[in-house]
Amino acid sequence: MVDKVRLGAHDVRVIVGPLEREDAGQTNTQANTISIQEGMAPSQTSATLLHEICHFWLSGMPLSADFEEFLALSLESSLASFLRDNPALVRDMLKTFEE
Repeated sequence: MVDKVRLGAHDVRVIVGPLEREDAGQTNTQANTISIQEGMAPSQTSATLLHEICHFWLSGMPLSADFEEFLALSLESSLASFLRDNPALVRDMLKTFEE
C-alpha cells in the first residue's frame, strides 16, 4: 500500500493500522490523512482507499452525511469495477497523462 496520494493540490498521507472505531477507513481533511484498518484482504483495502478518496473529494460540498456516504459507496464500487475490468485502458490513459 502506498503511504501518500496526491488529491488535487493536497498530498494526503495514507496510514494503515488499527482504528479506534469499527470503520474500515477514516478521512481527515484537516490533517490530510486517510487511515485504513489493518488486516483486511488486499481487495478490501484497495476498495476502502478508493472509498476514503471519494470522501476527501466530496468534503466541503453541501451534502448530508448520509448522502455523502451514499455517493462515496457508489463511486467506490464504480471506480473499482472500472479499474479491475479495464486494465489495458487504464494503462493507455495513464500514458497519455505522462505526455
